[in-house]
Amino acid sequence: KKFELSEKEKEIAEREKALTDKENRLIAIKEIKAAGLDDGSDASLALVDFVMADDEAGIKERVKAFNTLVTRFVQSKVDAVFKTNGRTPGVGTDTAAAAGGKNDSLAVRLGKNAAATNQKSRSILDKYIGGK
Repeated sequence: KKFELSEKEKEIAEREKALTDKENRLIAIKEIKAAGLDDGSDASLALVDFVMADDEAGIKERVKAFNTLVTRFVQSKVDAVFKTNGRTPGVGTDTAAAAGGKNDSLAVRLGKNAAATNQKSRSILDKYIGGK
């Protein structure tokens, strides 16, 4: 009878472990989504195995570390593309100075175009409704 009890204890322990593993997988999925690392692809599901740990705190720590690594990697790639194309990331350009000191930035040109369009629309509207 002692042997049967040991087998039952072993079976219960295996069920508890399986239940804990399922709970931890759900926690991992939730944390991956919360970190914005879930793009809906199978790669996101593969990430679950990568961040699995024995408890919730371990899972959260792994997701955080992975997210930090991804962010650094992506930023370095973006910076490399900017530098390749002649731009320095983090440094703005002075459009007015680049245009020879003229205040001819895109925003100013768009504003002037919008004002001209409004004026034309107003004069057409006045013509048809008998305005000034």
